[in-house]
Amino acid sequence: ITATNNECKDLTAHNDPNKGYHLKWYNRVVFIDYDEIAQGISSSSPKHQELYHQQQNDDEHDMPPPSKPFIFTEKDLEAWRKSRSVATQAVEFELHRHFFGDKNNRDGKKEGDSDTTETATGGVVIRERKNEVHSDEKIQNNRSSGNNDNLLLLLDDNFHLRSMRKDIYKICKSFAGELSSLKATENNKNNQNNKDDDNEIYFGIIMVDAPLQICFERNKHRTGINCIPDDILINMSKSFEHPDSESIKFEQSSFVILNDDATTVSSTASEKELQKLKEQKEETIIRAIDRHVYNTTKRPISPPPPPFDEETERKRKNEERNITLASRAHRYDRLLRLQVGVSCRHLAKKSYARHVNDARRIVLTEIKNGTLYKDNHDGNNDDDAGENCDDDKKVLKEKYNIKVKSSSIHEDMKDLTEGDTTDSIIIHDEDDAAVISLFIKLVLDDQDQSTDKNKTEKINDVASLLKCIQRCYEDFYQSYHSTEEL
Repeated sequence: ITATNNECKDLTAHNDPNKGYHLKWYNRVVFIDYDEIAQGISSSSPKHQELYHQQQNDDEHDMPPPSKPFIFTEKDLEAWRKSRSVATQAVEFELHRHFFGDKNNRDGKKEGDSDTTETATGGVVIRERKNEVHSDEKIQNNRSSGNNDNLLLLLDDNFHLRSMRKDIYKICKSFAGELSSLKATENNKNNQNNKDDDNEIYFGIIMVDAPLQICFERNKHRTGINCIPDDILINMSKSFEHPDSESIKFEQSSFVILNDDATTVSSTASEKELQKLKEQKEETIIRAIDRHVYNTTKRPISPPPPPFDEETERKRKNEERNITLASRAHRYDRLLRLQVGVSCRHLAKKSYARHVNDARRIVLTEIKNGTLYKDNHDGNNDDDAGENCDDDKKVLKEKYNIKVKSSSIHEDMKDLTEGDTTDSIIIHDEDDAAVISLFIKLVLDDQDQSTDKNKTEKINDVASLLKCIQRCYEDFYQSYHSTEEL
């Protein structure tokens, strides 16, 4: 946590079951230090390397500054920039090795069997600690039986820009997608729907918000490329984008430690008291981090959406269209059944009722096929359907002197029919107009067309029928939309 190499071991060494640390769940802890990566990339002098290794063996706070200050060059700055790319590759490798069983590193070397190992991964020294996994009842109740292979991957860097943190999150999300696809394939093969929590991946942020002045003091005790010029620290502080757990989705699991310098607790305390305060604070911080790691595991990363597939999209649109057509068919079936009842009361003979019911079936078939009207609901326009609708209206106008008009529900119907010598049916919707037009046309079609003399009129009073159809439609329209609003 404080960018010293022993912290990885110290943080995860609290495996006493009586203390209830959640960190003991992780039997593999991998620590990637961006400082070391930059150090390995930098093409500095041997003296630089000597100073660096001296720092690793001495206490960080007791070590005096080097006699000759290291000159930070553009090459060193470039090494820091490149360290992020190298670290990203190391993260990808470690996640791939963990989830997909690659036990060899990139150099072909086997992992060590000791508690703490150093693995050279593509030129990056990765410190790894293997913890003893306790099988106490408490852990067994909280984790599945696959807890013998749990990985905690720690990345130590400033990550002062949100985009830097998001780059790591994207890698995790990519692996979440691979794991989800693999799980789906296995479930389909076995006809199962298993949810394997141990194959989920989580992402969290721990920020140590140390004051800039303290950073200056600590930076003076660093050597070589790790001693950053003050102006760079100032610029980083100004551009620092703090984690936003409320607004930024991928930063929901963020934890901030305010002022990690325990000496500020009491500047007048004795050395013994100060050491005790420091130990207490360290214990508190570790417990807080432990709780944060536990809370993070409640928010697994969701896999990314599948890539766009034209065939899948076409099937999806067809399914939606079929659902829409089925919904329309149900609505118009109710309307047409009411209209059949109205029409049958105006028949010259009861035997013509079958003809009216056949008209209903024909219209309903056209609706289900989607060929009756222009379908504007899914972006597909059927020109033939629109022409058929216009033809039906034309037949009614020319042959039966009946006009079906489409209007807004807010318009005055009397104004629409004023000055019009034809009998008119006022419909509020274009699709409704197509349905009513075809139904009236089929009902009024002559049943016996063998000779002009023997034509049989099926309807006694067409004008009365039209009024009843209009009234029936109005009642249905108002009732349907009132129910829809509810």
